[in-house]
Amino acid sequence: MEPSLCNGTLDVVFWALDGLAGTAILAGNLFTCIVLISSPALRKNYMNVFLLSLAISDTLMAILVAPGLAAFCDRCCENTMTKHCWVLTSVAEISFLAVILNLLAICYDRYMAVFKPLHYNLRMNKQHVLKVLLLVWGIPPLVALGRLTFGPSSNAHDNLHMNLVITIVFVFIPILILVLVNGMITRAIRKHRQRIHSFKSEIFSETLTAEAAREVQRNTWRKRRSGTMSCVLVSMVFVCCWLPRAFYNINFTMNIPPASRPLFAKLSMLLVLTQSFLNPCIYTVYRVEFRRAAKRVVEQVIARIQSALWSLS
Repeated sequence: MEPSLCNGTLDVVFWALDGLAGTAILAGNLFTCIVLISSPALRKNYMNVFLLSLAISDTLMAILVAPGLAAFCDRCCENTMTKHCWVLTSVAEISFLAVILNLLAICYDRYMAVFKPLHYNLRMNKQHVLKVLLLVWGIPPLVALGRLTFGPSSNAHDNLHMNLVITIVFVFIPILILVLVNGMITRAIRKHRQRIHSFKSEIFSETLTAEAAREVQRNTWRKRRSGTMSCVLVSMVFVCCWLPRAFYNINFTMNIPPASRPLFAKLSMLLVLTQSFLNPCIYTVYRVEFRRAAKRVVEQVIARIQSALWSLS
């Protein structure tokens, strides 16, 4: 940022906000990881494996981004860490890209489940999920390593060119994919819901056995729909929260004036952090099985605390 734009008060305010966001992200996503790992029923669902991977990447946002890039490199005024921002940016890209690629993996999982259910049951096995996760977690370190290797030695033009390529390939293209696929999924769910309503008018003319079987089918679909809709909402929140930061990167690369506005830079980073905090909230609101598992975890913790207190007294 230009020295004339230095605003120490703005730095302090957003330093505090980013710190609070990082703390909330860490607490919420660590709890999500504990719930998903401790529940055998949730672990059996491959979608939850991808959600666990996303929670881990969100946790990395709290560890690698909030106390580093957000705290020292998005400040209006220069500080002792400014000259090391290329290192903090490279490290932060691991969590940035992991979040994006995990969302694409979830999007792929839901696409297969909704549009190719027979292929989903055959194809989505442990080996296939492991391959997807290896790809998701293998690409970010390679990109970060490339920036660490060539960042300090390359000229400013090459660095800006690298920023532009990374923003287009790993932010704008995934956003387009997420919007398109989740739009298709939402439309398919709406059509299926209309079909269910039309079936209700035929129930009185069916036998009790047929009605019971259809009710089981509807309940199964409701569970799948709630899980799918939570994933769709997570993806849409990502799009809304990451678009401002993507435009900031493009503006900065092309030297467009808004890139020099400190408030624009800081708000865009805070939105990115907010997205990682909102994911656990979405699971809690939309998924009954997650709420039940979370309640069991809390009850177990309370029981252990009470037991420890009784033993001390």
